[in-house]
Amino acid sequence: MKYQRLSNAELENLKEDFIRFIASQGIDAPAWTKMKTDNNAEAEKLIHIYSDLVYDQALAKAQYMEHVSAKEFKSIQFKDTETLIHGIKVTHNSAINLNTDEFQQSVERGLENKEIEVFTATKKHNKLREQEMFEWIQKGAYLADEKWFNEITRLIHHLK
Repeated sequence: MKYQRLSNAELENLKEDFIRFIASQGIDAPAWTKMKTDNNAEAEKLIHIYSDLVYDQALAKAQYMEHVSAKEFKSIQFKDTETLIHGIKVTHNSAINLNTDEFQQSVERGLENKEIEVFTATKKHNKLREQEMFEWIQKGAYLADEKWFNEITRLIHHLK
């Protein structure tokens, strides 16, 4: 398995798609019910294959992620062979918390008071792009659009 098994709740949300998947494997509803009872290992194997397909499809379409903590915000762009990270980091003496609903105001205040640093980094992929993305998800990152990546890019150019 490349990623992780979808939870029962996630499978339930994808029920219609999962039904099409097992049908494409030549398994109808009665056969699936019987397989879960008589050959649970085989049923789990199909769920694992389906889980990988779901993650592969979702991550292949995605290009940006964000990761936020109280003291650091990272907007991440995943390219074919490398990851670009644009971030905002609160200086260690600051009381600013980036993990609030007032994120933008906190950044503006931090920039004015020189309590925030902006950074950028590039990392070559050591694994498949989608596996790199999944590792970020496991660390708490989530899929996002390009808004904050572009905002931080503008900020970096403005501060130079």
